Amino acid sequence: MLSHTDPVAYEVKEFLPRFKISRTAFYEEVKAGRLPILKRGRKTLIDVEDAQVWFKNHRSREVAA
Repeated sequence: MLSHTDPVAYEVKEFLPRFKISRTAFYEEVKAGRLPILKRGRKTLIDVEDAQVWFKNHRSREVAA
């Protein structure tokens, strides 16, 4: 259960260091359709659950490579 302090979405500037991915690699993942984003005005947001799913899938692809 989420508390009022748990984020429901990350801004790009929060997502990049948390998941140790470069800005270029981030936008490649978005362009490839592997990481869904939400646009709110000029802000780009990543749903926390989508981020977790992406991370699990991303790790699986790295292990297989």
